[in-house]
Amino acid sequence: MFWARGKNKICAALIAVLIYRRRGRETNDNAYYQSADEFENLAVQILNKFHQTNARECITAIIRKIPAYGNVTWLELAIKAEAKQFIAQRAVQEVLNNMWYI
Repeated sequence: MFWARGKNKICAALIAVLIYRRRGRETNDNAYYQSADEFENLAVQILNKFHQTNARECITAIIRKIPAYGNVTWLELAIKAEAKQFIAQRAVQEVLNNMWYI
């Protein structure tokens, strides 16, 4: 529901990853993990397209607080959701490098 109606697709996808992974752990049902992986792949695809289109704005967006989602950032959601594939992307790694070295 939040995927279809939400404007922030990356945030919605990462929330779905978080929910499905938690549910997968609770029920030990691989279908939840598969759904989590699908949503993480969507988030990665959108992120990479955004980064290709406007790298500077993408990097800013990764750490921008999103009021509609409780002022969480994409990076915070990815960490909470253990979205390792998302975190491994070049744009996120640039953000982490900037945090570390600046």
